[in-house]
Amino acid sequence: MAVRLLSSSAVLPYIENRLGNLRRFGIEQGAPGPELLRSWGFGKDELDDMGETLSKMVMALDPHSQLSSDSD
Repeated sequence: MAVRLLSSSAVLPYIENRLGNLRRFGIEQGAPGPELLRSWGFGKDELDDMGETLSKMVMALDPHSQLSSDSD
């Protein structure tokens, strides 16, 4: 089922929402979440990798998306 979702654009809003939340609460300077994420064992590099992966997924599903261009 996951493969079917990833091959369609139906999952795009979900991925865009996750990417926006990751940026807003975890990656952006002054975001409230980095300390919490570090306490869960995630480092800055891992957060950046997660953001890049989500951004690539968004670009694959919608090449004209505005969300994905922030991390390039």
